[in-house]
Amino acid sequence: MASNADEIDLVIQKVLAYESSYEPLFKRMDTDFASYWLLQNYKPNRDEGVEQKDAYTTNRPRVLAETVHNAISMSEVVVRVDNDEAKEGGRKINDNYESWVIGSLTNANNWRLDGGNYPLISEIGFRGITRGHVIAARAMLRKHTIDGEEATYEDITPIDARHLVFERGNGKILWAAIVTRRTRTQIRDEYPDYKFEDTESNDGNQREKVIDYYFTMGGKGKNAGQNLNSVIINKKYARNKVLTHSPRFPIVIRSVGRNPGVSNFSFIQEEGGSTDIPGIAGTGDSIWGPMRHANKSRNRSMTYRTGIMAREVQGVFTMASPGAEKDIEGRVDEPGRVHYLDSEAGEKLELIQLQKLGQDAQIYDAVVAQDELGADLPQAAYGNASVPISGATARMLGRTISNRIDPFLKPLESLLEGCIANLEAQYATGQYKPITVAGRTRQGINFNREIKHTDIKNHGLLKITLKPELPEDRMEKILIATQAVKKDPTTGEALYSYPGARDEILELQSGDKQERLNTVALAKGATPMLALTSQLEAAVDEGNMDVAAFLWSELQKQARKDAMQEVAMEFAFMDSVNANPIQGAANGLASSGQQLVGPNGQPIASDTGTTLPVDSRAFGQQGQPGVTPVPSEVAGLNGGPIDPSAVGLVPNVI
Repeated sequence: MASNADEIDLVIQKVLAYESSYEPLFKRMDTDFASYWLLQNYKPNRDEGVEQKDAYTTNRPRVLAETVHNAISMSEVVVRVDNDEAKEGGRKINDNYESWVIGSLTNANNWRLDGGNYPLISEIGFRGITRGHVIAARAMLRKHTIDGEEATYEDITPIDARHLVFERGNGKILWAAIVTRRTRTQIRDEYPDYKFEDTESNDGNQREKVIDYYFTMGGKGKNAGQNLNSVIINKKYARNKVLTHSPRFPIVIRSVGRNPGVSNFSFIQEEGGSTDIPGIAGTGDSIWGPMRHANKSRNRSMTYRTGIMAREVQGVFTMASPGAEKDIEGRVDEPGRVHYLDSEAGEKLELIQLQKLGQDAQIYDAVVAQDELGADLPQAAYGNASVPISGATARMLGRTISNRIDPFLKPLESLLEGCIANLEAQYATGQYKPITVAGRTRQGINFNREIKHTDIKNHGLLKITLKPELPEDRMEKILIATQAVKKDPTTGEALYSYPGARDEILELQSGDKQERLNTVALAKGATPMLALTSQLEAAVDEGNMDVAAFLWSELQKQARKDAMQEVAMEFAFMDSVNANPIQGAANGLASSGQQLVGPNGQPIASDTGTTLPVDSRAFGQQGQPGVTPVPSEVAGLNGGPIDPSAVGLVPNVI
């Protein structure tokens, strides 16, 4: 078994090797951040004759980064779980999972804010935009005590790619190290048991290298396959291999940008030389990558123009004199100053014309502007539209903006999904107290409840989307969905069903919840009692007691009216059953404007209703419509076995 010293030495060697290979990448990050975010002053070459005070530094890279960052950090987080082909029970689990994900992200963000940190999405988005390469975060569940009771909180901590080294292998992250430099005071506060060997009384500001190392234990021991963490300072353990209790690797990493990178190598040329191929330095560029060289040219061009304007204002003069002996002290262009020159001696003072230089600068500046056009966002993205734009133009602008933002937006969405997967895997072990989540769905539904790990078991596929959406964009989708669910008057078929429109066009987090809300709304208007009840609740909530008293009176009237109608219906039914069932039923139907119908479909006459015309052939000879018929003396003889003529009667003729 290797000793602690051997283990520590192995870790340090791996970290140093990767730090060395990442050095070109880290250098690019530092240069970009200083030049394009901090806006370090542009320094013209000394031999160009432009003074530093006339140097121009454009702020376009900073404005570009801020605009893209705002689009990401101000986006709406949409959490959806696929309900396709899910049964009713599965839909309830998916709704629980959506609420749990929204609440967990909210809880993690609140923990960061309480600690004086930036919001989660804002910080991760900023790192991706300004650093490039990768975005990363540590995602774990942790236990803590509140008022003497154990509770669970969600820890999602963004990691600066400038301080992260890691190794890929076998389709996963083998290990990752967060390398920072902290003061000894900070180290003592976080690791009180750690002792420096060369402690001094005033060494608190001295910085030390801290390696926060995460790895998966190999071998066949009891901890094989477990994810562990250790902290190394000055070749000593400040934290010695502790379990993270995370079934998944605690560090979630997602690549940024379009370039996956190439291996570092040297190409041997035929003439004996070699060309170094930069590999990782070009991996996942920052937002400034496409405009990096054009930006330098912009600074140079504007510096020339500034220098030319300064010379034009100050004036550049030539002094002619015999033998070049004439010299003028002080400023030549000082206001109000008079120069006395001897014209006979050939002395004269002339101003150099600089217009030609200005024209050249304008041409150069126009070329730079063309290069910048494809590297920057369109002016409409900054709110500058000098003329009205059509719908087609707006769509093209939207695609242009999306092409610049998506390489940083999509990895962030994937990173959030990975962080949730980490938290869920820990939660599923059942070793953590139930989490209370609160939040608001995309439909504006508030929730605040406890969700256990069993409530989200076997959920559907999670999809987290960041929507840089304006209110008018949402209204446009609603109008599209309205048209999509309309039925064709000829075929009676609609392009979309209501659930399909909610899920695919409006992208609601839970279309089922919206359907249930609609059903409840329809139920409230189904009867006067429910409508009055809702109005009464609203009046009480608003504190309008006069209206509430009136509605309460109307509610009582409606209740008495319903009760009286119910009693009347019961008496009518009892009368029809105990006296004459057919007559009673007919009376009841007549009062409602209906008629009883016999088996043959013909209406049955009632004493209270209008007598319908009846074919007299249906009765005997004495029968008349509307009069109860008297049986004929020869009933049964017509067409029977006895001849009617035998008794002196003439047979009926139909």
